Amino acid sequence: MISSHAEGGKARVAAAVPKAVAETAGDPEVILEGRGIGVSFKGLRALDDVDIQVQVGKVFGLLGPNGAGKSTLLGVLSGLLRPGSGEVHVAGTPVTHEAPHCRAERGLARTFQHPQLFADLTVEQHLRLAYRLHHERRRLWGDLVDGGGLRPATPEESRVVGELLELLELQEIADHPVVGLPLGTCRLVEVAQALATRPKVVLLDEPSSGLDPLETRRLVTALSDVVDAHGVSLLLVEHDVEMVMSISDTIQVLEFGQTIAVGTPAEIRANAAVKSAYLGDQLDAPDEAKPRAQVVAGTAEGRRAEEPSARPMLRVDQLCATYGDALALDNVSLEVMPGSVLALLGANGAGKSTLGRVLSGLIPAASGGIDFDGVDVTALPAYEIRRLGLVYLPEGRGVFPTLSVADNLKLAVRTLPKPERDSAVSAAMDMFPILGKRRRQLAGQLSGGEQQMLSLARVLAVGPRLVIADEMSLGLAPKIVDQVFDALRAGIDRGITMIVIEQLVHQALSMADQCCILRRGQVAWSGAATAVDGILDHYLGDAPGNETTSG
Repeated sequence: MISSHAEGGKARVAAAVPKAVAETAGDPEVILEGRGIGVSFKGLRALDDVDIQVQVGKVFGLLGPNGAGKSTLLGVLSGLLRPGSGEVHVAGTPVTHEAPHCRAERGLARTFQHPQLFADLTVEQHLRLAYRLHHERRRLWGDLVDGGGLRPATPEESRVVGELLELLELQEIADHPVVGLPLGTCRLVEVAQALATRPKVVLLDEPSSGLDPLETRRLVTALSDVVDAHGVSLLLVEHDVEMVMSISDTIQVLEFGQTIAVGTPAEIRANAAVKSAYLGDQLDAPDEAKPRAQVVAGTAEGRRAEEPSARPMLRVDQLCATYGDALALDNVSLEVMPGSVLALLGANGAGKSTLGRVLSGLIPAASGGIDFDGVDVTALPAYEIRRLGLVYLPEGRGVFPTLSVADNLKLAVRTLPKPERDSAVSAAMDMFPILGKRRRQLAGQLSGGEQQMLSLARVLAVGPRLVIADEMSLGLAPKIVDQVFDALRAGIDRGITMIVIEQLVHQALSMADQCCILRRGQVAWSGAATAVDGILDHYLGDAPGNETTSG
């Protein structure tokens, strides 16, 4: 869910698009279809009367902000999730009540966000195994029962596997075990494995997640070649909007579990409802009503006016970080001025949380440098960085559920001199009056929003100099989101420097001075938080290539 005004958002969704897909029973051009799909989780409507059509030999992109229902829809189409209402058809045949393996036999294949491969098998063996599982299942079971491994390939199997290895440029590593291969290569192996079943349509779940720009370009080229060479249809669920725009014939956008737009990439880029879904309702407001960066005492703009020589509180220089073989941060450089607010934005997997963890010492930097107010903290442990006043507030609620609200705060201020502790606890409760009313209540019994407020209060009570707030809105109801952001603004008003990592883009921009957008671990754009056009370009794919730009 991207809007902080649920009722207004749902009204906009309902009015934006009529029934997205017409009745098309037996249409030979439609290979995969969902009609009136509805799914609820404990009363929460995850999908509400969603229609979708994937045409033969086309690439269909599915977009939407976090919580829009994309993964849920993919689960319904693949058979891993049973809908509460609606129907699914593959090549005109109803499959709503069929298991995933039955749908696979009808020509539906799927890849997953994390490659599902066998570490000890070679690349070629993965493709042979997939081919036999679909085309020669009895022979495959005989191979497994005999215990002698896979028997020699038939001429047809060799031809199909050889073509796929060549198509995806995997010939040189065909005899290599997949263990130790780069993540991008493993994704290509999984795509090849899906194609070995000779599918009619492939569902791709976040195929570019964790890939660097070069690997992503290779993947896009490979997928395009697959469609051209085999006429396979692709349904692409992906947070990388630019990638989806570059490869898709048709794009459908979900918000609040409903369809808000269907069209070509150009039509989707220009669609006001899509822009609003990603960057907030304020985009449609008159210029004078649009949010602007708050200039409170001590903000970056004020400091630059009064102290032209003020140095950055935080300077990050060519920072790199890895998870195994995956490059999570690639030469990231940025500066944060004292008292300012930086909105750190980007799709899932862009590297935002990784950057927060590296800056706070929770993850080691592979290379590069971090300067915090004149101190090189690149190699310092997390507890020393926190003592200097740089605090990372992670996703989720950092509270002790079996302690009372008051005891949570008392535990947090133990790092302060003893005479200052009581006043720090009192100040925190004054900032969050609801916590004062709940002071004797166990933290685990608080609502999600109240726990988030307590987590923030624990941080602000110790007087940090720079706070990295990571996805404070995660899992909260819209009204509670507003309260949490009011709490963040209270910290900003006290002069605390802040980096706000947030999927609710308009909320983050409403309090920020500067904005930095990460894409695949690189700085894709940076500039003023009021530069909406630049921010839109890098969210909706208008920006050229993958070059780092500054606005």
